[in-house]
This record gives sequence, C-alpha cells and structure tokens, in this order.
Amino acid sequence: MLKRALPTIAIFVVAAAAIYLVKLRESEKETLLPGVEYYTIRFDNGVTMKTEVADTPQETSQGLMYREKLAKDTGMLFILGYEGKHNFWMKNVRIPLDIIFVNRNKEIVKIHRNVPPCEKEPCPTYNSEFPAVYAIETNAGWTNYRKIYESMKVQITKADGAPL
Repeated sequence: MLKRALPTIAIFVVAAAAIYLVKLRESEKETLLPGVEYYTIRFDNGVTMKTEVADTPQETSQGLMYREKLAKDTGMLFILGYEGKHNFWMKNVRIPLDIIFVNRNKEIVKIHRNVPPCEKEPCPTYNSEFPAVYAIETNAGWTNYRKIYESMKVQITKADGAPL
C-alpha cells in the first residue's frame, strides 16, 4: 500500500515545495513606493538600481531616516549641489546601509560598506574622502553582492529617461 502511495506523496511534496518557493520569491519583490519619482542608476558591470531622489536641503537631511526597510535593488540618490568632500551619518536611520560617493565624472570615489545605524551620540560620520557631487545609499551588503567597486562609472537616468 505504501508503494502505491509513494508517487502521490512525491507529487504532493514537490508541489508544496514549488508553492513555497514562489511565495518566498514574491516576498523578496517589495514594491516601490507609490507616487515617488525614481531615477535609474546603471553601473559599469550592467547592474541597475532604482533610486528615490533627494535634491533639496530638506530631503538631503532627511534621507532614509526612520525607514524600516528598502525594496530590493533600490536606494536613495542624493544630489549634493556642489562637488566637495561630504560627510554622512546614520542618526535616526534604522537599517544598515552601503554608502556610495560619486564625483562629477560619475565615477565612484568611495564606498562605505555595511554602515550600521547610529546607536548613541555622537554618531560617527562617513566621509567621501574625495570630492563628490552624488551619494547613493542602499541596503547593506548590496555593493558586495552586486560587485560594485570604487572607480566604476555610473549612468544616472531621470524618470523621464533623460540622462542626469
């Protein structure tokens, strides 16, 4: 009797595993925030990400504060207004991040990987070390996983398809 039931049991187990994997995959696909204009960043190695844009002093100072999570392959692009050495900190940021600094030639000049949230003041700062005009924040570990390195070039495309 068990021999006859084995094919049915095997089919059931395979079907259950397939359903589980589909649900797991769907949970990884967090949606983009509605009503937000996203820019696309394309790295030399073909990897792309969608970014919210912070281009006013208020948006730049707010950044990703109080966020509980970021969708996969997304981040925030900071348009810093002038090329110079910039400092970022993690005050009120609740998730660990990678911070990528980019110069006016759209070349990555510095990456801070796996930057933890600030636990107590004074919060440490993370410097571009070299002049930068853009910064990109994304989920911690993303730059390692996607093989993003200093000296890579980036292309930034606005929501309407125009290059930045």
